[in-house]
Amino acid sequence: MSQQSKISPAKSFDIKPNPSLIVDNHYVMEHLDHADVRVVDTRSLDLSNRLAVHERALRPGRIPGSIKYPFYALYENEVSFKPPREVLYMLKTKGITADKTIILTSKTGAWAGAAFFALRYLGYPDVRVHHQSWVGWCNEYCSFDD
Repeated sequence: MSQQSKISPAKSFDIKPNPSLIVDNHYVMEHLDHADVRVVDTRSLDLSNRLAVHERALRPGRIPGSIKYPFYALYENEVSFKPPREVLYMLKTKGITADKTIILTSKTGAWAGAAFFALRYLGYPDVRVHHQSWVGWCNEYCSFDD
C-alpha cells in the first residue's frame, strides 16, 4: 500500500521585526548598573574566564558585571534541554530571574540568540540580545593597554 503525502498549499505571513529585542553596546553600557537588568554572558567558560580569545576580539575578557552562564549549561546532553525546573533553579541561583530585563551576550551574538529562545520558552518576558556581543564590545571599549 502506498502512502501519498499531502502538501499543504503555500501561505503567506507578515514578518514584523521587533527592534526592542535587539540591543547594542550603548544600550548595554547605559544599563550595566541598573538593578532591574542582568547582562548574561552565554559564552563557554574558557572565553568568559579569559583563558581563550575570539579571533576577532582585541583581547580576552567579558563585559564588566556580566553573569557567566554558558549556553551549553541549558543542555542535558548534546541534543536535549535540561528539565525546565532544573534550569530555572540554576538561573535563579545566579540572579537571572524573570522579573529582570535579561540582556544576553556571547561571542558574536549567535549563542545569545539561541539562549533568547530558551529563556522565552521558560517564561522570561523581557529578554534581549546584545547583537554586538563580546567582539563588538571589546572592539569599541577595550584597548591593548587594559
